[in-house]
Parts: sequence; C-alpha cells; structure tokens
Amino acid sequence: MRDVVITGGALISEEVGKNATDFVFPVIRLSDVDYDEMIGGRGLRYLTDATKMALITANKAKENAGIEDIDSERSGIVVATNFSSISTIVDFDKTTITEGPRAVGAMQSPNLVLNATAAKLGIHFDITGFNTTVSSGRVGTFDAIDYACNMIQNDEVDMVMVTGVEEMKKQLRDWFFDTKNFTEDKLSMLRQFCGTIILESEEHAKERNAKIYGKIKGSCSSINCNYLVNGGTDEDDLEEYDYLTESLAKDEEDIWNICLSDDRFDGKDKYEAEYMNDKFPKAKVVSVREMFGGEKFGATGAAQILYSLNSFDEGKGLVFCNDWTGNFRALLLEK
Repeated sequence: MRDVVITGGALISEEVGKNATDFVFPVIRLSDVDYDEMIGGRGLRYLTDATKMALITANKAKENAGIEDIDSERSGIVVATNFSSISTIVDFDKTTITEGPRAVGAMQSPNLVLNATAAKLGIHFDITGFNTTVSSGRVGTFDAIDYACNMIQNDEVDMVMVTGVEEMKKQLRDWFFDTKNFTEDKLSMLRQFCGTIILESEEHAKERNAKIYGKIKGSCSSINCNYLVNGGTDEDDLEEYDYLTESLAKDEEDIWNICLSDDRFDGKDKYEAEYMNDKFPKAKVVSVREMFGGEKFGATGAAQILYSLNSFDEGKGLVFCNDWTGNFRALLLEK
C-alpha cells in the first residue's frame, strides 16, 4: 500500500494570531484578501465566498508544494463544506418569492449546490481524476482526507487537493439564531475559514523532489449514538477517546504530539485537554484556537492539520476532531 504524505498547504482565516509570520504555510487574513488581485475579476461576481477562498488557498498551496504541472487524470479534488451555499440559497429564494423567478439570473444557479466549489476547482486546475464534495458536519475535512488517502493508496491518483471551507455570512448567522440553534454567545464564536492541503503518494513526491511536511500514518473514526439521544456524557467522550487512541497508538510512549478537537460550544475542550494530558503526559498539546480563533465547522480539520504540522515536534502526533452529533475522528501524523 502506498504511503501518503503532505507536501503543501495554505489558508485564509478570519482571525490570525501574532506568530503567523513564522507559519510554515502561507497564511492570509480574511480582511486582507483582494479577490480581484488574487484570482482576477472575470466572473468573480458569480462565485461564492467559499469558492473564491478555495481558489486562492489552492493556488497558494500548489505554489507552496512546488507543483508546476498537474497531471489531470492522475489528480483529484475533495472539498469539505456544509454551509457554503446557504447565503446564495437565501438570496435566490427571497428574490424569487418577492420579485418573481424572472428576477434571478441563470448564473446564480450553480452556486445553489454544495459541489459548486469543487467543480470550480476542477475546472480551474483541469483536474479530471475525481471531484468530490464531503458534507459530514464538523469532521468533514477528516472524512475528506480519508477519502483522498484511499484514492492515493489504491493507485487511482498520485495527488489530491483537499480543501475545507465554510462561509460564515449574515444569512447563516441569522438562520442559526432564528431557529434557536445557537445563542448570541455561540454565534460570536463562528469564524470564516478556508484551508487547502496537498496530499501525494510518497513515491510521487520524492520523484519530483518535493518537500515533505508530514506523513499520514493512520486514521480512525467512530460514532456514538448516545449523542443523538441525550447529547452525550463525559463517559461517552471517555469511551470514544479510549477507542481512538487505542486504535492508533498501540504504544503511548510513541506519541509526542496532540492536537485537541477544541469543541468549546459544549465546554468539552477542558475535559479533552485533561484526558490527553493524563493519557500522554510527555506529549506536546496544542490547540488551533491559539492561532485561528473560533469555530470553523467542516473547515476545522484543515486548520488543525496545517497547524499541527507547523507546531508539532518531530515524531508522531494525534489530531482529534468531534462534533455535537457523536462523530469522533482521529488522524495519526508523523512530522
């Protein structure tokens, strides 16, 4: 089975920490983004913010990875997103209802579906190996990474662009508040974010003398149905963390780094930190909140993986992610 390595990355974040200048991957503050300058003005008005951010991070990640020519048939794209069509859908439906169907344009229609971003990336880079969108909640980027790794390991492709992106526009915030899904305190935690990660087979990366930032050594997933019944308990968390760590870390002494899931909506970040410090007392424990602020939903994993490769000490490390419906994911990285 072919080994999968990470050879590039880039991100756009609404919030950026003070030490971003030392980051090993390109980091762009959302407020500094100039779409006209970075991706050109042609057709810009018909793209969602998610697609525009993805185009920028994908281009920057490609440069960071030192990729000059892309083999169309031997490359693929996976985008993890949950809410990137919401603002377009809201505006489209509102205009249709209030002004009539003739008031909306045909060019808006593609943005009503979640795979608009992945499709645009495929067109832009002429990537034909495969094109997939994953919409599986907060753990979306982890599922996208799994999908991409399987395609590389099965020799379907040699390189995959994995993007995690979420828009956090007014329409989405209003919907969360109106449906009573989020309080004002929780809404204040939301952050718009996009990150692109370049995955390659180790053989392909070495053939082109690419810099390898890290290797994906394994992944694990679990679902705890109790979360759908009672919201989950500390005992449920403990059971899932035990399963993930025992599946990926046979020898606890071999783990030198931990990246926390950072689920603060339900106050579980403190419990998770206590568990990890107790389970892996010698490991370096990091949190993406130190650099990128609040909640990023399906793009969380992209922030975690890039931050882990930037912050981990050399050796193996575990990256955790979970959501409020009982999905638990973990990734074993070697830096």
